[in-house]
Amino acid sequence: MKILMIVLIATFVLVPGFLQTPLRAQVGPPEIDEKQALEWVQRNFPEGAQILLKMKIETPIAYQRELERAKRKIKHFEKIRQKKPRLYERMVAAERLEIEARQMAERMARNTDKEKYALQKEKLRKKLEKIFDIRYEEKLLTLKELEKEIKELKKVLDRRKKLKQRVIERRLNNLMDQNDDALHWW
Repeated sequence: MKILMIVLIATFVLVPGFLQTPLRAQVGPPEIDEKQALEWVQRNFPEGAQILLKMKIETPIAYQRELERAKRKIKHFEKIRQKKPRLYERMVAAERLEIEARQMAERMARNTDKEKYALQKEKLRKKLEKIFDIRYEEKLLTLKELEKEIKELKKVLDRRKKLKQRVIERRLNNLMDQNDDALHWW
């Protein structure tokens, strides 16, 4: 037992970066690198990919911020795609509509014709209504998942409360037997 402790202490002290090394397997989806993110954006939002590549050259800091935002969105989208493929398709469509809406708003800002402006504004409103409906459905799905998690957590907590003395007894025995080398697993 003492030799094991010495080896562990020596490892902590002598091996650079040992404490920074993750001791557990990664939980959740794997990290997405820049190339993967750009390919995904290109496949799903060609207009967005063009904008990102232009940003990379003209405003690198803004590009990095948008790339990180895109990576988070990709993880979210892929999680939804696995559970609800139909909703995923609608979310991709909503994102495309969002890109179009931003472009429409930019064109409207340069428009001086009031009649055209009013027509464009109505088109933009309809586009935003579609986006809202899709995002609302997405949030409902998230809410249902959270409600399910809460329900499961309540079950676990209720069971642990009923078994409180048994849990405490097990932990007490574990702590008391901790120093007895004869009781350790090989």
